[in-house]
Amino acid sequence: MTDRVVKVAGMRWTPAATYTVKLEGVELAGYRAITICATRDPVLISQIDDYLATHRAKVAAKAADFGVPAESYRMSVRTIGRDAVMAGWEPVKTVTSHELGFIVEVLAETQDVANAVLAMARTSLLHADFAGRLCKEGNMAFPFSPSDIPLGALYRFSIFHVVAPDDPYEMFPIEYEKVG
Repeated sequence: MTDRVVKVAGMRWTPAATYTVKLEGVELAGYRAITICATRDPVLISQIDDYLATHRAKVAAKAADFGVPAESYRMSVRTIGRDAVMAGWEPVKTVTSHELGFIVEVLAETQDVANAVLAMARTSLLHADFAGRLCKEGNMAFPFSPSDIPLGALYRFSIFHVVAPDDPYEMFPIEYEKVG
């Protein structure tokens, strides 16, 4: 054993006194669309937090102008090369990378709204201004064309329940039919 290895031993199966059935269920959380892009601009990378805050505000304002209220969608931007895995729990706060990647995800009540807000987000991310900007064509490189990828319905677990039926078979009746 080391500080990175754990040994588990001595386990025994003990049958429960009561037969239980675990029920799980899902509900529709909404519809998603994503885009993936990256930048190598050292000026942009040096002010990435301000840039992304400005980007979020611009998308919210633009979506509101189109009649899409902020509460009808959720946009997230995962920054690959900084904190895409652990987000706010990331212990390394300083960006030392020469390039950053982004996965922009929009979750909305309908696929049309997710697609529309994502299109606004992609345009904003590509063309948002920042202090010291030299390139006026675009801030991001997109590896896929088309760049916007609709992912369809997203479901989330909403039922986690254990039941103790009187008869282990009562919840799962079997019917037999003779065919042919």
